Amino acid sequence: MKIFPYIVILFLQAVSVTLCGQVPVSGSDTLHLGEVSVTARKVKGTSGFKVTSLEAEAMERHQGRSVAFLLERESSLLLKNYGNGGLASASFRGMGASKTRVYWNGIPVNSPANGQADLSLIPVHGTGRIDVFHGASPAFTGTGGPGGTLSLITGPEWLNGISVSSQQGAGSFGLLSEDISLRAGNGNYEIISSAWFRKAENNFTWVDDFSTSQPVIKERTNSSYSVSGATAGIYLKRRNTIITGMGYINWADRNLPGPVIEDSQGSERQYDRQVRVVAGLKNYSLPVKLDFKGAYITDYLDYINEAASLESLTRTRSLYFSGDGKYDLKPGYTLNIAFSDNYAVVLSDNHGGEQGINHAILRASLSAEWQDRIALYLSAEITHARGELLIPTPSAGFDLKVTEGGALFLKGNIGRSVTLPTLNDLFWVPGGNPDLKNETGVNSELSLEVKKGAKRGLSATGEITIYYSNISNMIKWLPGDYGIWSPVNIPGVVSSGSEASGEVSIDAGRSEIKIGTRISYTNTTGRSEVSESDNSSGKQLIYVPYWQGGGIADYTLGAFTAGWYTRFTGARYTTADNTLSLDPFIINDLILTCRAGHSRNTFSFALEITNIFNTEYENIAWYPMPGRGYRVSLKYNFRKLR
Repeated sequence: MKIFPYIVILFLQAVSVTLCGQVPVSGSDTLHLGEVSVTARKVKGTSGFKVTSLEAEAMERHQGRSVAFLLERESSLLLKNYGNGGLASASFRGMGASKTRVYWNGIPVNSPANGQADLSLIPVHGTGRIDVFHGASPAFTGTGGPGGTLSLITGPEWLNGISVSSQQGAGSFGLLSEDISLRAGNGNYEIISSAWFRKAENNFTWVDDFSTSQPVIKERTNSSYSVSGATAGIYLKRRNTIITGMGYINWADRNLPGPVIEDSQGSERQYDRQVRVVAGLKNYSLPVKLDFKGAYITDYLDYINEAASLESLTRTRSLYFSGDGKYDLKPGYTLNIAFSDNYAVVLSDNHGGEQGINHAILRASLSAEWQDRIALYLSAEITHARGELLIPTPSAGFDLKVTEGGALFLKGNIGRSVTLPTLNDLFWVPGGNPDLKNETGVNSELSLEVKKGAKRGLSATGEITIYYSNISNMIKWLPGDYGIWSPVNIPGVVSSGSEASGEVSIDAGRSEIKIGTRISYTNTTGRSEVSESDNSSGKQLIYVPYWQGGGIADYTLGAFTAGWYTRFTGARYTTADNTLSLDPFIINDLILTCRAGHSRNTFSFALEITNIFNTEYENIAWYPMPGRGYRVSLKYNFRKLR
């Protein structure tokens, strides 16, 4: 039986590699897979749910980039973006961007206007860790999105001293970046601050093979962008209490080139500004643990389209408050009561005036663990929104250690989810539909995980997951009379599929090799037609590939590290009747890093080559992506501890 875990893992690897590999995945509580650690078992309070954690080393590798850039290379998410610096959103399991919840230090940052979070505006710098909750896991005060949840976390190290870092980067397409951060404390308090800046002209060549009889090389212009911002936080610790205060501000100025089939290149521009102020208090006095948060958030968006003589202003103000209490009933049993209230007001030129919405959520859950062998999780929540009490959304999960040695685990969950229409869905002029119904769904998944600890320097992990979601009244925008698009409810949508991943690490002391793969299959189809002209029943939803995967090969020798990253995206339909599609593509990147210095002063130099084979591809129809690119960066760290 000792060889069984390795056989299963090698099988996962073989299956994945045939379709193109994977980045790090899966592990017991925390494993490092090519600078990515994955939490895939026994996440406290969410037994049975799959959670992946991207930690400090993954953040380090992609400093000077956006969170969208990082997730595209280090996770299994599908990123839908319009090019470097353009709008970028993430979706889980074919559910769409508005079904993905994004939290910043426990505060929801999805826009109440469109329900999305633009990940191209969020810098990697200043983020300590990203937790990826797959499926409708009850990750916070209130259920996560029916697709999944992203949690961006910044926290103290409680160091007794000072730490300063500075990194400069430059690359192809006029890319320049600067990141600075500071930490200082004495073990009882810590001050954290960071600032970032990045810009790019973003001009690149692409091949026009549709407007003329022969392919013509053209230049894509007017897609420049600049993003800058800063965060600051203070953490105070006294006995069992932690008090937190944080601030965040970010500015962006972007040219938005249109699709290449149009002539109006360079006529669109967008200005963004986000401000967040957060205060929190935690108390860990056993047997009760309390966590309270409050936040004020403002978003400003100014969209200008000169060709259409259009300017659209959208201003959002949000107040958020949450409380979470955990009570240890007895060893192995924990009761959790949580609530949140999120009030948002949106003033938009496209809403016909000011619109507001308030979400209040109450959740109760119970987790239990027996003999370190089996854990169960039960949860139920109630939401009050727009003057009505929504149907309760219960969920349940389990985590079973199949073998005594802890090499084989089985976990699963099932639950309901509710998604409300966004303010754009309800009030957009023209086309908003105030009669939309709430989306409801039943979501389930089952996973088998294999874990083999280090033996003679060899360690391995693997995981297979199957999932099924049935969504009623899914909101979808469709063209209507006079070409005006409007949201409607699709009676039934089913998303089902499977995910497989594996990782093998060989540690030879001074050198280390890590190889990881992942692959996923997603089948997301509508089960009924909305109108007589709708021919989407039984068809794959647009921009959802059936197959997607990736891989990593990482080699470290002393202070030198070389990492090869591959990602594969299958064909994606661009029409609801599945008659037109985008070609599949494989993208390869290489990162070379060299480190020098001693414990107090360290330097690191990195060379990054993206899209090594200069592959032509599109994430969105008629929006070509850049070819091969280069980036170099130099980072200095100073760390002095008392």
